[in-house]
Amino acid sequence: AATDKVDALEEKVDLLYREVCKRLFQRRPEAYDLVRWKEVYDLLEEAADHGRHVARTVNHIVVRHS
Repeated sequence: AATDKVDALEEKVDLLYREVCKRLFQRRPEAYDLVRWKEVYDLLEEAADHGRHVARTVNHIVVRHS
């Protein structure tokens, strides 16, 4: 199902998010850069979560009205 594909993509995003955060902290950037990049990564991960929620909502609506 389409939601399975979205779930798989969101799981990949979660893995990437954890990896880039790990690398970010390993580099020991200046505080400003750390906060700025962490915020960017958080927003991207949150967008993926919202995409998953939308896919599930659409699927629920399609199933309910079919």
